Amino acid sequence: MATSPSTEPQPSITSTTSRQPTTSTISPSSVADAPKTAPLKELVLYYGTNRYELDIFSSPKAADSSPLYHVTNQTPQPVKPCVALHVGTASGPVLGISKHHHVTGTSSSMALGDPSTTDNPNDITWETLERTDKSRSSYRFEMDVGNGERRAFLWKRTHAFNSSMRTRKLVDEQTGEVIAVYIDYFLKSLKKKGKIVIWKTWGDQWEVMLLLTICSLLKLYGRRDMAPK
Repeated sequence: MATSPSTEPQPSITSTTSRQPTTSTISPSSVADAPKTAPLKELVLYYGTNRYELDIFSSPKAADSSPLYHVTNQTPQPVKPCVALHVGTASGPVLGISKHHHVTGTSSSMALGDPSTTDNPNDITWETLERTDKSRSSYRFEMDVGNGERRAFLWKRTHAFNSSMRTRKLVDEQTGEVIAVYIDYFLKSLKKKGKIVIWKTWGDQWEVMLLLTICSLLKLYGRRDMAPK
């Protein structure tokens, strides 16, 4: 039996705040790619101590709030991940990592969990983020969403929110629904990298995968910008 996406409040990995529909800064009626319902959650990506690290906060961000997640980005090495997602800060537990296989961004491997904490490879779930077209406008990943069901999702380029080539919508491949968007603030903010708006969720592990995949795509953009032409 297929698992329906949860629209009920669920406990967060890093916060006990219920996931109630939020007041969005997006006007759904004016944006074709935005669902017509209020989002469940909004996250804002801030640059960390350098522009290669990110702190992720709930939106709107309170003055005294702490980050829910921290993203570290590293130069690709055989024994180190390209992207690591931590709880709270860089010293927090690792929720997942990604490794890129090629500078052009053909595919990346995503691990749910921290491979460095176990000698048993079966303790870690690996998934693949794959480019689906030559124009790099679409990337696909699958994952288990519960009750034995696997589901596929697509990060597709969209210009419905702004003109940035990094802005993406996340589409449920089975239904064709837009379930989340990443809006990039490229050249528009010195402090903020972008915003993620979520309309549906399959739980905490799904949120980790959403963050890993979009942060991996952002990392790939940076690598391509620096790659020899």
